[in-house]
Amino acid sequence: MPESILDFARPAVRALTPYKGGKSKAEAGREQGLADYIKLASNECPYPTSLAVRRAIAVHALEINLYPDGNCRDLKQLLADRHRVSVEQITLGNGSSELLEMLVLAFADSARGDELLTTRHAFLVYKLLAMTHGLGYREAPLDGWAADLAQLAQMVGSSTRLVCLANPANPTGAVVDNSALHAFIRDLPAHTLMLLDQAYADFYPHSDEALDWLHEHPNLVLTRTFSKAIGLAGLRIGYSISSPEIANLLNRVRQPFNVNSLAQAAAIAALQDQQTLARTIENNTRYRERLRSLCEELDIACLPSEANFLTLDLGGAERADALESALMRKGVIVRGLANYAMPAMLRVSIGTPEQMERLFAALSACA
Repeated sequence: MPESILDFARPAVRALTPYKGGKSKAEAGREQGLADYIKLASNECPYPTSLAVRRAIAVHALEINLYPDGNCRDLKQLLADRHRVSVEQITLGNGSSELLEMLVLAFADSARGDELLTTRHAFLVYKLLAMTHGLGYREAPLDGWAADLAQLAQMVGSSTRLVCLANPANPTGAVVDNSALHAFIRDLPAHTLMLLDQAYADFYPHSDEALDWLHEHPNLVLTRTFSKAIGLAGLRIGYSISSPEIANLLNRVRQPFNVNSLAQAAAIAALQDQQTLARTIENNTRYRERLRSLCEELDIACLPSEANFLTLDLGGAERADALESALMRKGVIVRGLANYAMPAMLRVSIGTPEQMERLFAALSACA
């Protein structure tokens, strides 16, 4: 006999392991007793927001007693103009993760036996969403460290409602060729929705090619975020681009006022500041390759990456754990990947020049 409300929690929820992000500087400080840390664990933009963004936040802070624009009209218009799509194709979310959940809510039904299909070592939120909503969940193998599209295509069946694929991928950083990706999407059945997760689009120069596929494929949805290159991770804002019909359905399941007014104002200001974005991208390219070169000198393998991080392959879980701990003692936080079934690997986000020089010194001393 159930004895409390906890006994009525859905079995799928009880089976979940909560998502755990990268260790914060405060958490690391409490563990190690050090006050000075740099965080290179969560693929965030390393630079503070620009003065224009801070001013926009300050102005709109005077009206946070009021509800935000629930339709995000100004931001949608700016995004539509930038991507050469209609306003009706844009949906805003509290981070792109909320948009992923909207897609599940709108299109996937556990009672129907629907499933979500992705690849091995995929972004953990895909599995979390499938389990939360009682969907089937399967992973296709990788080809090296990129998605094996041929294997993925073979696994698509009559119950496959969503295929989730990030390009570039997290936590590997790998990409699949756009021509092969387009062919894969072209061959998907009409009953399967294709989610192309482009969280790292700003770092991969070929990302915008996918925008041209939208008019051909009404089952394609692109998601992007302001949390990476644009540097608004703390405000939680992302968006999707899809057919107007899909956007209409997403807006039916979207929570009212899901994007706060400060996030909207900051996103508009950030989009108008292309100089800061260009600096972030240039810094990322330069120091990602410098980190790769140093790892080669230290005999540490790196996975290919087109994102704002490198994943280091230490060859074994024991060596990876030891290096993560040693870097932590030197005030450098990186991300162990055991929860991605990659226990021998560490993911290192690209920081500012000053942060990267500190990482290089620590890595050279510890590796």
